[in-house]
Amino acid sequence: MRYFTGLLGFRDEGWVIYEQQLAVYDDSIQPTGTIHWKNDGPFGTPNPHVEMKKLRHSLVLHVEGPSESKIKDCANTAFAASVLAAIAAAIATGGIAAANAAITAGVSTMGACIGQGVAKVEDRSHWIYWDV
Repeated sequence: MRYFTGLLGFRDEGWVIYEQQLAVYDDSIQPTGTIHWKNDGPFGTPNPHVEMKKLRHSLVLHVEGPSESKIKDCANTAFAASVLAAIAAAIATGGIAAANAAITAGVSTMGACIGQGVAKVEDRSHWIYWDV
């Protein structure tokens, strides 16, 4: 049986959506230009704190396919420990281009393995704020 899923169009019943977090990293660390005054100085006097922000990226493997066991087997094959280590090393050294190449290779291997289905890596990012 087929059913309508909105923007994704029609899909066969029994398809599974599988997600796995591949990596998390921060970049774009910078001051926001805002100063927060807190009464945490000596004797409760006002003390300025500069507000900072950073962009946290979470790379998530999103797969839609015929069965969860098939998807997991394909994920284990496509994103073996060596590929994940290469992604982590590239992100740690700031080599985002190298990380993108490793991710693209893994996604194409994943897509070929599951056959009929969709495999993609989503960058779910959000700003994190804190005071110094």
